[in-house]
Amino acid sequence: MVAGNVGNNVEWHEDERYEGRASFSLGVTPSVFRDGRWQEEATTWYRVTCWRRLAVHVRDSIRKGDAVVLGGKLRLDRWVDQNNVQKYEYAIDAKWVGHDLRRGSALFERARSQAPARWPCSRRRR
Repeated sequence: MVAGNVGNNVEWHEDERYEGRASFSLGVTPSVFRDGRWQEEATTWYRVTCWRRLAVHVRDSIRKGDAVVLGGKLRLDRWVDQNNVQKYEYAIDAKWVGHDLRRGSALFERARSQAPARWPCSRRRR
């Protein structure tokens, strides 16, 4: 589980195979109590990616600056840029995302299920 603040508005990408993909940056700034006062440590940034229905709900619910909690698979992406410099980025493939209710309130709206247009004959009511 990771808790932090959304660093940018959600980026939405259409994807025929997976309904869509949503991504955003997440800044995590830990605080520690030292010498009788709270001190903030350095911020760590993550690139968060969501797929399918979670992506749709994130697109419709999450905004820049929101306090969120999330869980998923953490990885370290590495690549070499156009100047031949090695780059790194922490990335999370999110399995769940929610507003951090320790830091504010939210109004939950249950998603409507997407029932098939026609029920199979064996399940049809008579």
